[in-house]
Amino acid sequence: MDFGDALADGSSHRSEDSSTSTRELHSQHIYDLQLEVNALRLQVQALRSDLQTLEESLARVWVNQSEGLEQVCAKMAKFKHTSWEVMINEERNLAVNKWLSLVMVEPLTFGVARNFYAGKASGISSGSLADSISDCLAAKATSTINARANCLLRFVSWAKGNMPFVFPLTEHAVYAYFEEKKSTAAATSFRSLLSSVAFAQHVVGLEGCDKVYTSGRVRGLASKLFMQKRKLKQRNPLRVSDVILLERICCKLEDRSLQDRIAAGFFLFLIYARARYSDGQNVASLTDSPLYLECSVGRSKTSFTLERKTRYLPMAARKVGVKCAWADAWLEAMAEAGLTLKKNDPLLPCPSSNGSWKMVPLPCDQACSWLRSLLGNAQSDPYLANVGTHSLKRTLLSWASKRGLPREQRALLGYHTSRASGAGSELIYESDAQSAPLRALSSMIDEVSSGTFKPDKPKGAATCFRAVGNCRPPWR
Repeated sequence: MDFGDALADGSSHRSEDSSTSTRELHSQHIYDLQLEVNALRLQVQALRSDLQTLEESLARVWVNQSEGLEQVCAKMAKFKHTSWEVMINEERNLAVNKWLSLVMVEPLTFGVARNFYAGKASGISSGSLADSISDCLAAKATSTINARANCLLRFVSWAKGNMPFVFPLTEHAVYAYFEEKKSTAAATSFRSLLSSVAFAQHVVGLEGCDKVYTSGRVRGLASKLFMQKRKLKQRNPLRVSDVILLERICCKLEDRSLQDRIAAGFFLFLIYARARYSDGQNVASLTDSPLYLECSVGRSKTSFTLERKTRYLPMAARKVGVKCAWADAWLEAMAEAGLTLKKNDPLLPCPSSNGSWKMVPLPCDQACSWLRSLLGNAQSDPYLANVGTHSLKRTLLSWASKRGLPREQRALLGYHTSRASGAGSELIYESDAQSAPLRALSSMIDEVSSGTFKPDKPKGAATCFRAVGNCRPPWR
């Protein structure tokens, strides 16, 4: 072997040794990285365990607070400087924070979080993730946001103890949840969860939702449980004697307090305006005209589109009732109590024990109890046991149906849109469109006042026609 061959052979050995050394270095580096990955995984598991404990506690607090929201409102009414606007803002912030906690379970499975982090990475995004979630929910009612979040929070609490991951949603996970909870769940709970799943997909971009609510077995089990729901029982409309009693209380013909007179007047306003309790509490302006109290409602249950949310709903209530001029007496009572309608103030505030008022709305359940106490004793009169605040809206509409007013007029009087009846949203929000229905309603009230129409009887209209041979329908 000459020098050249020896040099070449030495170079070959050195090259092989160098390659072996490089491979060993790479292997050692990969091993070190694997150790770091394993350590990070342990840290992530520990953090997830801590986060699960915190979120389960938070979910229980939120669910309990949502279920007792009316009691919370009643307690907040005791605070002197608490306004209704502050309460609304706090409830809204609570609802947004619920969705923030849901997104933070697995942020990258939500479209809103992916978009937020992409904007941050590009350096052109500002604000927080909570701001982005709040913007996604901006057009939704606070009550809807709360209800949808509560359903998902309950599912998340279950899934963290039974599944390797919560989000994205999987069909088998939701079905397993349904199977386990079907014996103890409320009849509507599974349907509510499916609604929440659809809400989460379309509003905050949660992944995996389409496979859940299109699953035959998931939807079938939800429907099977829903069919066990008790049959719907509507509230009883008020009887003529009940309406007359409220009018007598409002007009000081009964020995009642000033607060009772104001409450009776508010309930009469809901009756003659055919308004929901929430509509009455959201009256933005009240105009006293010769024959009617005319008002504009800012937030209404019928405002379910963006266009409707930006328009006032006009309402009108006849000032003279079956027996008394209740409206003038009600306005006098409010003036005596120092109550004036202002922006963001409820029309029926929460009363205090010393006779004054707090500028927060009276909770609906307490208003229902107050209404029943004004009308009598539910124990001695079983009919009153099924009377609530929605009975006020239903009263005149029930009378109009018995009297035979046309369907399109009843739809307008109840502020209902119906293609079949020809009452579209453009008519509901046009105050002049109610002129003819209001005239027919006024004629019907006159008939009740004179006794020619007795709506409490099963065949009240027929009795009217037999008693008065030339009695004409009020819409002619």
